[in-house]
Amino acid sequence: MSSEVDPLVHTNQQEAPKMCDRRVRYWFLRMLLLTIIFSVLIGLLIQIWLYYQSLSDDLDSKNINMVGYVTFCKNQVVKGWNVRDCVIHTTNITCHVVSTDVLDILTLPAQNITHTFQQNTLQVNTKDDLSTTCFSWILLSLPI
Repeated sequence: MSSEVDPLVHTNQQEAPKMCDRRVRYWFLRMLLLTIIFSVLIGLLIQIWLYYQSLSDDLDSKNINMVGYVTFCKNQVVKGWNVRDCVIHTTNITCHVVSTDVLDILTLPAQNITHTFQQNTLQVNTKDDLSTTCFSWILLSLPI
């Protein structure tokens, strides 16, 4: 076993490979094939990343729409927008909201509520007594 590196072209005389020799061409084609394969794989990774970004952009906060706003104080509607005909009971409120989207409610100050929204009717149940407090709702349409 010799300590020298084996030459690209095996001959008895240890001559340097010629530029257009068959083994040099095969080596070049193999390297070209590897380069093309890695380029395609990196291109696919970039495409997957861009597709992921487009999906996550659909869920970003810029797509949140405000559907309505209402302020209640001591069992009365003080002011509101796109929230009509509210019927206020001790622990629940039923309102008419014109929207076809799925709604979420942001309460100010924070309250523990559960709500359902079907056929433009919003039903909100809470454990708090609504007759003595003032609070606001912001109705949001979130992307699904």
